Amino acid sequence: MSRKKISLVVFDWDGTVMDSTANIVACMRQSLQDVDAPIPPDATLRGTIGLALSEGFRRILASTAPELAPGAVERYRHHWIRDYRQRSIPFEGVESMFGELHTSGRLLAVATGKGRVGLDRDLERLGFGKWFLTTRTVDEAPSKPHPGMLLSIMDELGVSASETVMVGDTSFDLEMAQNAGVASLAVLCGSHSGKELRRHAPLACLESAAEVSTWLDAYTESP
Repeated sequence: MSRKKISLVVFDWDGTVMDSTANIVACMRQSLQDVDAPIPPDATLRGTIGLALSEGFRRILASTAPELAPGAVERYRHHWIRDYRQRSIPFEGVESMFGELHTSGRLLAVATGKGRVGLDRDLERLGFGKWFLTTRTVDEAPSKPHPGMLLSIMDELGVSASETVMVGDTSFDLEMAQNAGVASLAVLCGSHSGKELRRHAPLACLESAAEVSTWLDAYTESP
């Protein structure tokens, strides 16, 4: 990726913008318990965050009780709406970072494994919808790491892959970026470890998304 002004910054949501990983794992455990499914270690549950919910439970239960996956999905949605969605909050500094990116003239978008209803609830609750020109969820595009979300966003906004960067906390985010021919920035505040993320050759691994604007400014100004 050439060091020119990056026009479009696409953010994952849970684990990148939202401090929600622990809540998601707890909700998964409760959902699996409800359907009497085997409950794997938390590390296994975290490893599926970023996928579409149905794909995540399919992987979790593939070798033990695949027939229970649809029921687990339904219980997850029930528990998330009732008990967990209000508990998740943005990481410190991300809203001011959005403002800095907007002031710099960059376009902002979201590509998330959440469903449309869940993302729209968060955007309305937090007042973050004003920052994003467009968003994609698993209700409009295939689950990560398929490149469909990014390709659709770039097509809608008329921005090339060379002018786009994907920001995410999971290997699925970074692999999606690779599949779309887009550079990526990893953040270490979410589900997957730095070791896992570095396998997908991000431009950098940042402690949190709050650092994105400052990092991009330094990167694009470098000779």
